[in-house]
Order: sequence, then structure tokens, then C-alpha cells
Amino acid sequence: MNTESSSLFRRTVFLMAAFLSLGLSACRYTTFPLAPPTLQGEFPARLSEGLLARDGGDLTLTVRLDARSKSGFLTVAWFRDDTELGRDRVYLDIREPTAQFRLGAPEPGFYRAVVLFEGAILRQFELEEVPVAPSSAPAPPAPGGAP
Repeated sequence: MNTESSSLFRRTVFLMAAFLSLGLSACRYTTFPLAPPTLQGEFPARLSEGLLARDGGDLTLTVRLDARSKSGFLTVAWFRDDTELGRDRVYLDIREPTAQFRLGAPEPGFYRAVVLFEGAILRQFELEEVPVAPSSAPAPPAPGGAP
């Protein structure tokens, strides 16, 4: 009987080990929820359009805030080379997200406009104009051969 009980004990241990190895193996079914939870968050403000161009003796900056952004203050810092020329600020409503800024700049040069929304920098626009030196070539002869 002693051998019979030890044989029964071995068989029981073997069956338990077999069931545990199947249950704890790496081959398992993975379940996913049917509807994932909705993520909450806000999109950061960004510009969808922007253009810095010369309009006569002025520089004109036209910007459009992305439709997913919220309403708030849009600030533009104007620079010529490394010198700040001034700042403009306007409140943008999300229903009318376009703004236009002007800076009087009669001389050509290297201009920058840094756009901020609620204190966070969105984008920098640059306009580099090379001054045209007067030509030192002689004037072309007048028509008709007169000096």
C-alpha cells in the first residue's frame, strides 16, 4: 500500500503540474475593451496660415489661428536685425481667427516678426531685403547720337 500511495501522490503532483503549466504558460488570450475610453485634452494653439510681406513703406503680417484653438490674445514682436522695434497685441475670437498687423519700415533690411499666443511662441516670420546699390556704370547714350 505504501507504494500505491506514493504512486497516487506522484500522479496527483504530475497532474497538478500539468494543469499549472497550461494555465501559466505564455499562450494566453488577450482581451480588449469593446469601446476604448475617451481621452480628454486640449489641442495647443497653432497657426494655420501666415505671411510677412512688404506693402509700400510698411511690413504687413497676416496670420490665421487654427480652428481647434481657443480665443485669446495674439501678440507680435517686431525686430530689425537684433533690435526690437515694437509689439502689437490683439484679442482673437475663435469665430474670426484672422488678424493683420502693420509696421512702418521704409528702409530695406532683415526683419522678423515673432508671433505669441497667450504668452507661448507659435512661430517666427522673417523677411530679408537686400538694398540695391546705385549702379556706377555710365549712362547709356541718348537716342539719335547726340552727346
